[in-house]
Amino acid sequence: MVWFLESPSASFLDSSLNRYFLSTGYNVSCTPRYQHLSGTNAKYIMEKLPEFIANHLFLVSLLVAITSLLLWNIFSGAIGVTQIAPTEVTRLINHENADVLDLRSSEEFEKGHIINSINLVASALEGSEKELGKYKNKTVVLCCGHGQESIRVARIIKMKGFGKLYCLKGGITAWQNANLPLTKNT
Repeated sequence: MVWFLESPSASFLDSSLNRYFLSTGYNVSCTPRYQHLSGTNAKYIMEKLPEFIANHLFLVSLLVAITSLLLWNIFSGAIGVTQIAPTEVTRLINHENADVLDLRSSEEFEKGHIINSINLVASALEGSEKELGKYKNKTVVLCCGHGQESIRVARIIKMKGFGKLYCLKGGITAWQNANLPLTKNT
């Protein structure tokens, strides 16, 4: 146990506290504030770190896992791909004549899709240069069910030279949550 005292009478308290606590079996020393951050204590902490890790392996591995997932979530989300909100998608459709490519399956597309969107299944889209060539110089918005598939496909398409490529953040689910209309007409 370490006491931190800053008063002028620290030496008096040091000796009296030491006498009291030494008689009870405790080791007490009065040190100036922040002395515990000195180089010798940092060295002591570094010496004890492997022991701490060994004694608390589960907690340390949990900390490493959570930190790595957090960093992965922050940095790998949509590198090189712009995600936009549903209201921004409507602006692009209305003002820049953006083409919306729906990457969901045909069955999901028939249940409801964004007006004038084109259904291109994501698995078939990756290898088909002919289908994608039509949209290379246009503003394109990719959408899927929840937003993950469109990011994956957008990274691949971006490498093929698409300039104005966007993903609907949150997918069709976000579109519905924004109370924007879906149509079943093809």
